[in-house]
Amino acid sequence: MLRIRTTVNNENIFLDLYKNEPVLLSLSFAELQDITKKNSNFSKAFSLPGSKLNNQVFNFFYDLNTIPTTFDPNNKFSATLLWDGYEIMVGYIRLNGVTISKGEIIYQVTNS
Repeated sequence: MLRIRTTVNNENIFLDLYKNEPVLLSLSFAELQDITKKNSNFSKAFSLPGSKLNNQVFNFFYDLNTIPTTFDPNNKFSATLLWDGYEIMVGYIRLNGVTISKGEIIYQVTNS
């Protein structure tokens, strides 16, 4: 089972995910011919539900009537992708946007 762990206020939190939302990863390995080239892993953009927990992590960014105090959408924050408890990618998560469709809040994010 895929999980995304992040740290908020020095506390590990597992973000809520959609059960059928694919998280497509692009994994690269070190270039043996030219060690000066830097390769990096990243995910394609994927969606997270606007659950109570995710809304708190993203500081209710979708609500124009609130003033985000702890979340800056211009900054990325640490995140680890885990598959059945094994770390498969350690990096950052970035909020790309938020949509509200038929009352459902959807966060679009990328992991790098």
